[in-house]
Amino acid sequence: MDLTEFGMSPAALSQAKSLAVKGLMTYQPFVFDETLECGVGYEFERDAHVGLVHYPDLAPELLQSPELDQIILGPGHLDEFRAANAQLSKLYDHFADQPC
Repeated sequence: MDLTEFGMSPAALSQAKSLAVKGLMTYQPFVFDETLECGVGYEFERDAHVGLVHYPDLAPELLQSPELDQIILGPGHLDEFRAANAQLSKLYDHFADQPC
């Protein structure tokens, strides 16, 4: 889900980033802004721990954490990450549309 159209406040974006770093904002394919996206689509496609969060302005010292290694998307994979999460979003939309 693209949340950029809702114009998140800096405080809300900061809170989402904090939750993402804790691994609590990783499953659903959400686009908050150009500095934060999350979703499990890329990992589903790759069947491996390859990154659940695109957070390019994360403090470099935090990237040294082994826990974050599985959460933060490595450089060079953003386009694939976005495409996989878009596909997952379509699947979710299809599931939600069926009962409606």
